[in-house]
Amino acid sequence: MTVTVVDAPGDHGGVMVRVDHAGFGVFAPADVTTAVADGLQQEVVRQFAVTTPLCPGHGHPARVAVVDGATGWRCPVDPEHWSCRLGGYPTGDTAGQPAV
Repeated sequence: MTVTVVDAPGDHGGVMVRVDHAGFGVFAPADVTTAVADGLQQEVVRQFAVTTPLCPGHGHPARVAVVDGATGWRCPVDPEHWSCRLGGYPTGDTAGQPAV
């Protein structure tokens, strides 16, 4: 199963959530879509015992945050190290590691 959360198209704010090939949109301010993304991340960790997504270069889990006024990911240890908006995660291994 693949769960993807990305910025919704347009200027109205929101996120698109996809589980495999199906999905839905949540159109709301960044604080609401950040809460949705945070809840999804926590549920994936709980259900599948993986840490995802990983903070590039550090290997610990990234945290959901408001990045440039939109929902995104940020390094929880050093916010200046790395951040990106939803959908901007680097390509490669995004599956994470077994949770500890």
